[in-house]
Amino acid sequence: VAGGPQQIYLWNRYSGNIELISKSAVSGNPAASDCSPPGISPSGYAVAFSCADDTLVAGDSNSLADTFVLNYSTKEFWMANTVQGGANGPSSMTIRPGVSEGGSVVAFVSSATNLVEDDTNAREDIFLYDKDKAEMIRVNVASDGTASYGGIGSLMLSGNGASLIYDSVAGDLVEQDTNGLADIFLWDKDGLYNN
Repeated sequence: VAGGPQQIYLWNRYSGNIELISKSAVSGNPAASDCSPPGISPSGYAVAFSCADDTLVAGDSNSLADTFVLNYSTKEFWMANTVQGGANGPSSMTIRPGVSEGGSVVAFVSSATNLVEDDTNAREDIFLYDKDKAEMIRVNVASDGTASYGGIGSLMLSGNGASLIYDSVAGDLVEQDTNGLADIFLWDKDGLYNN
């Protein structure tokens, strides 16, 4: 609809088909509010985006922007920033989420403080959610688990969902980061590294 909310579409260059992605899994209606720029897996079979429409999946009642994932091959559509009672802060509408090849792991930025325990830095953080393990991890923390107080610019998730690179102006993630500028950090299951 002209002048309506910003929607997410998936174009298949082989078939030429264009499909609306940002629609309710319950009613099939298009999202009633703007959706963020999407993240897409390397093969294009999984898409992640944020949207404040509470009707996209059942049980979404926080009236905030949440992060959604569609596995295009299985048609499974789900919410990533899931927590009992709903996330108490919005997902970012400007930083693209990242999604793994199989669509089961998603990385996203949120200001919610109830997605993991002891989130007290009052900043946007990067979260990694593994749907198969029902596991939520806060990524932008120092190697000793200390919270970071620096802003985040962008992120990119690997195809297997095991590692992530992001840029941040934080000077408290690794030792001897004293340049006062944005740096690029690599996080994986074995640790945190910077450039």
